Amino acid sequence: MDCKENKKIKIGLFDSGIGGFSILRDLLSSRPFTKAESTKRLEQVGFEFYYFSDSLHAPYGNKSNEEIFNRSCTIVEQFDKIKVDLIVVACNTATAACIDRLRGLFPEQKIVGVEPYLNAIHRLEADHRLWAVITTITTGESTRFVELKKRLDPDNQIALYKLPNLAFAIEQFAHNKIDDRELYEICKSDLSPLFKSRVTHLILGCTHYPLIENAISILTKATCLSPGPSVKNRVLQLCDLNEIENKGLEKVNEDEIIHEVYLHNSLFHREGEFVRYDPAIIFKRFEIFNQNVLALIKS
Repeated sequence: MDCKENKKIKIGLFDSGIGGFSILRDLLSSRPFTKAESTKRLEQVGFEFYYFSDSLHAPYGNKSNEEIFNRSCTIVEQFDKIKVDLIVVACNTATAACIDRLRGLFPEQKIVGVEPYLNAIHRLEADHRLWAVITTITTGESTRFVELKKRLDPDNQIALYKLPNLAFAIEQFAHNKIDDRELYEICKSDLSPLFKSRVTHLILGCTHYPLIENAISILTKATCLSPGPSVKNRVLQLCDLNEIENKGLEKVNEDEIIHEVYLHNSLFHREGEFVRYDPAIIFKRFEIFNQNVLALIKS
């Protein structure tokens, strides 16, 4: 299906929890346009985002690849029923575990995965920079990640740090099960091996991590890089859209089309049920945490 057939493009995203909200945040910031037929005017295109939070089966990190594949198939089938135009596997663990099998099983569906932005080492000037990537244990030990790192970093310039607790702590924080102080202490503990590493650029290899990017950057004194912008660009590319300002082309409907978000949480909602949702609630909670990090360090 051509993504531009409808005014609203349906995008499905899924994760074992709220980590994929970091990808959703980047997609929500997009203002894609398509050129109107036979005119020089641009028409803004809106998205309908259908976010599947598989909290009932979280975390994926302690599941086998087969279990993750079976859950992912179930979710993709639900997306197919509502006729989404594209699916984002907004979870590093699920991407590493089964995205190739998903693409093989659903060849007609556009499926975008999320992988650590290891290619940054080739796209940014590397002089005087020390690189590292942080992942969950499951992702860091997965065959797909190991092969990806060998291909993109054959000289092993990117140090790998596998964090045991941070992704789950971020999930707990989002659901008010731990407070700012507890999240900060777990963050500090998991990141402590980096404190004397002199790393200058840190690749965030789990979709949960960009939600506390500012805190990670302050604690490690490193510039953080997340996959969100690359995923957004890939989604726009597959939908034959872009955000580039074209000279001589007049934009129309600039502020009329608003992206919409619908949520399914497998812990609370019936199969196939997606409810209208405002993700600003989650974003605000993490924004406040990121703003409070310096105070937490001093206290």
